[in-house]
Amino acid sequence: MSTEPKPACSAAHWRYNEIKPLLTRTAREVDPSEAERRVLLLHNPGLKTPFATHTLGCGLQILLGGEIEGKHRHTPSALRLVIEGDGGYTTTDGERMWMKPGDVITTPSWTWHDHGKVTDGEMIWLDGIDVPLINHLHLNFTEYGLQDQRQELTVADEDSHYRYGSGLAPLSGVPVRPFSPIYYYPYSRTREILGALAREGEWDTCHALKMRLTNPLTGGNFMPTIAGFMQLLPSGFSSAPVRSTDAAIYSVVEGTGKVSIGDECFSFNQHDVFVTPNWTDIRFDCEQETVLFSYSDRAMQENLSLWRERRGDV
Repeated sequence: MSTEPKPACSAAHWRYNEIKPLLTRTAREVDPSEAERRVLLLHNPGLKTPFATHTLGCGLQILLGGEIEGKHRHTPSALRLVIEGDGGYTTTDGERMWMKPGDVITTPSWTWHDHGKVTDGEMIWLDGIDVPLINHLHLNFTEYGLQDQRQELTVADEDSHYRYGSGLAPLSGVPVRPFSPIYYYPYSRTREILGALAREGEWDTCHALKMRLTNPLTGGNFMPTIAGFMQLLPSGFSSAPVRSTDAAIYSVVEGTGKVSIGDECFSFNQHDVFVTPNWTDIRFDCEQETVLFSYSDRAMQENLSLWRERRGDV
């Protein structure tokens, strides 16, 4: 006799064209001096707490031209996937990264970070964070700078990407930290790599072409509690079902298609967000070439030797 885990949350789907007007309204009605961050939390209806999965939170954040969100740091680890806009930046531990659509920027545990926008218009990005996990462990510490205080820039812009992200690494002075020394994963480079590999046509029957965002010094996950992935599915692709022990949050970077999650099916468009619960079969059917970003607590599960996957094609 054997037993299997039950899903800890439900499937969920948020349409970006329905969320964006709420973000614009938030930016109009909430003065930045009255709130440290303007974020719409995506609340999974299958949870009692305002998070996307039982271990991870997800929200959409907006920043307007000329605004600054002051520096702070906290024990939860976080990432940002840029949705739209230009002229915005995130500074992590003295390193400024200019935000462009599709870029992934990390703010690992206890790293100072702030945001700003130097051009007119809106800057919108997805926030992913492991607050539910850290809250469960009662380890949520936060430290604030002044609301209007930006960090001092201590290195050149995007220094870590050039120093560690090219296949080269310094012989000495390499930081010893439990997370990647790279805070910036530019989409221009990611898309180039996905396109080059796609031309080889070696599609996995469950995942098509799925790549992990790594710590270049170890080859492991970029943060110890969160794993991040970029996935390309070709036009007309229908995947075999697959389930795994990590519940995942997806954002559609490019393309349209359908995702079947257990007995439910959702049609998705660019910038939509959806959740696949743990130990639930998922399948993709893509109408056109599609790029998906996803993140989950797989890193934490792998560190504890708990992660597993069951494929429907074997």
